[in-house]
Amino acid sequence: MKSILKTAMKNYHETVFNGPNGEIATLINLTPHPIDFINGDGEIYKTIPSTGYARVIMHRDFIGKIEGVPIKETYYREVYGLPDPKPGVYYIVSTIVALAVKGTRDDCFTVDAVVKDDYGQSLCCKYLGKV
Repeated sequence: MKSILKTAMKNYHETVFNGPNGEIATLINLTPHPIDFINGDGEIYKTIPSTGYARVIMHRDFIGKIEGVPIKETYYREVYGLPDPKPGVYYIVSTIVALAVKGTRDDCFTVDAVVKDDYGQSLCCKYLGKV
């Protein structure tokens, strides 16, 4: 694990890659922190710094109680900080943002297979995921 932290970081604001449909694409990180990707040897091969922060407004409604414990239902409302879709541009966003736009956008990914330290702090991930 220490080799991950000692590996020199590569900084890319936008990373060009082949998209899910084989097209040349740009990947933009809209989470509040840089994202390190590791290979099978545990070495960082790509770091994508944050270039903004997409968020979602949540609303909670009281729907009842069970044994005196309140229950609230959460609704995801407005997403902000997420640019309009553009051909060939894909975004790394938080899981909550990805869930809020699920079914309406296909350009948002989350980090997946996250590697954490002994304290639960995220260090890096292995690949992107789709919710």
